[in-house]
Amino acid sequence: MSNQVSEKFEGVNGDFGKRAEALLRGACERVGFESAGEIWRGLIYDRDRVGTVIVRGVYQGKPAVLKMQGVRPQIEEADLIVGFNRENQSKRIRVPEVYYAEPWGGAWHYGLTIMEDVTAPALYTPPFADDAVRAAFADFYTEFCEHTVGEPFVPREDREKDTATFLRTRLAVWKKINATADPKRRLHDAAQAQLVSGFEACIDRYAVDVPMVFTHGHLGPNDIRVEAPGKYVLFSNFFWGWRPLWYDLVFNVWCNLMALWKEDPLRFSTAEILVNEWFATCEALHPARSDNDFEKHFQFMLLERCVGSCLVDLVVADRGAEAETRRVAQLEVMRVLARVLIAELTASPRRHTTEAPDRTLDAL
Repeated sequence: MSNQVSEKFEGVNGDFGKRAEALLRGACERVGFESAGEIWRGLIYDRDRVGTVIVRGVYQGKPAVLKMQGVRPQIEEADLIVGFNRENQSKRIRVPEVYYAEPWGGAWHYGLTIMEDVTAPALYTPPFADDAVRAAFADFYTEFCEHTVGEPFVPREDREKDTATFLRTRLAVWKKINATADPKRRLHDAAQAQLVSGFEACIDRYAVDVPMVFTHGHLGPNDIRVEAPGKYVLFSNFFWGWRPLWYDLVFNVWCNLMALWKEDPLRFSTAEILVNEWFATCEALHPARSDNDFEKHFQFMLLERCVGSCLVDLVVADRGAEAETRRVAQLEVMRVLARVLIAELTASPRRHTTEAPDRTLDAL
């Protein structure tokens, strides 16, 4: 079981976003939160589909943030934080403290969580990371894998039982969302069909050797806050759930690729260097060394992220004005990277992983 975002696309309209300001005023009066203003809106790809609204302020005399959850979650974020705190064995990674929570429901059809306002800086700002930053990420990720969650704190759904089912279900959702986009923003039909069929071939070939694991599904650089050297606060705890092995590791690399719009001109060679630098860091990680075919599994998960970008993130999602001016170039870079990954994954012999990696977890 995991909270999903893209699957909510069709069922979300502009109602919550339009009501958010009035809902916030009512919530603040009811629970005694003093708002200092909105700091972030979580969109489900376009600006009319608002999923969350976050404001900063004061609660019971303490700096705090209030999060209104407009889309009904499968698991409340506050419950996921409770589960993490129960299982967490790390002395160096923690999550924000929850001060108050109301589950989604009631007449207003939203949920409410008030949490500690953590002002620690992000691990780094993408798209580029120097050796020191990559070393810090390696330190975080090793601690994350080895000392945080010993046992899953939510069960698996049927679609999460194996990687092939998970990825094919996700791909079907992406294709439906992609079909809603302006055809002028999509890849040409032949290029898109080639991309999808290549990804499906890789699913057939590699998914059997890539287990589903329980992890945090949104480990981007902004989700990892550095409280002190070697001590981290983990954000976006809404996304704990089941993902294919190394999805969490590759997500960080993908965040850098998605930030490459800042580069002008944007070249494929820049993306290639970025991926190679991060792969060298990831390959050396102690958790990665337990996977007998880590390189191909890393490429497989990176391909999944590239396909999602080419179908949805760089086609459907609303972007800032400056990012939009480089959308076409970024889409082409991501498409070329996906083609290179497909070629490498389908050309080389597949080595069966005879020994399961340490992070493989039995189903609950």
